[in-house]
Amino acid sequence: MNNRLLSTYVNPPISLFYGQTRSYISTEKGTRSKNERWCDIKVDVAHGSRNIYDAIDGAFDIQKISVDNSVAEQFASISQLPPVLQIQVQRVQFDPVKKCSFKSTNHLGLLETIYMDRYMDTKNPDIVDRRNQCWEWKASLKRLEARREELLRTKVSNTLSRCSPGLYS
Repeated sequence: MNNRLLSTYVNPPISLFYGQTRSYISTEKGTRSKNERWCDIKVDVAHGSRNIYDAIDGAFDIQKISVDNSVAEQFASISQLPPVLQIQVQRVQFDPVKKCSFKSTNHLGLLETIYMDRYMDTKNPDIVDRRNQCWEWKASLKRLEARREELLRTKVSNTLSRCSPGLYS
């Protein structure tokens, strides 16, 4: 028996707080996965107030990563929930522009009951399809928000150049 398994077996109170996640990485060569144990889910509120589901989504949503000089997709899902779920709200963040730490005071909306089924590891095609559809919607929304910001900057830039032609040229 390995040490990690032994410590869980010998120390049941500790096992109350440990769950297991299965992480998936998809590359051109295929998909590989691995299991990882954890004692909390880390969530972030640095970029604005959010509800608990939006915050947890950040820990389990698909993301682009670099593997062997190519772009791969990575996501995680919960293969085993702990009896007592701990969620750590990461309030201290690092601002790369200002090159300093700051404390986020953004609100995190909590609920008395949190349904974790959407984050569970499953082979159910309906749930897998729904998860993929949600990721596509989020990617589309992100592109639309970026486009909106671009259009707003263009509008402000054009307005400024018309107001004072010599000043901004």
